[in-house]
Amino acid sequence: MATPQALSLAALLREKGATVTANGAEELSVKGMGCRDVGILAAGAGLTLYELSAQRASLEDAYMELTHEHADFRALADSPLRSTR
Repeated sequence: MATPQALSLAALLREKGATVTANGAEELSVKGMGCRDVGILAAGAGLTLYELSAQRASLEDAYMELTHEHADFRALADSPLRSTR
């Protein structure tokens, strides 16, 4: 979402239990609260929203989030890189 009052809105959302990440001076990402509830909360506090939209993660994003601690990508120190030329 985009708002000129990002700090105020972030504090309000956190008070209501949402997880908020700042993505710049006027942009926030929110987890744990739907767009409708964010809009109602912002309006009730008199805060302006320039943009409010739901962002859905792809299946690949979800898989990577679930498996990032178990990834097994290693380079072997004694394995030379081979050229295909």
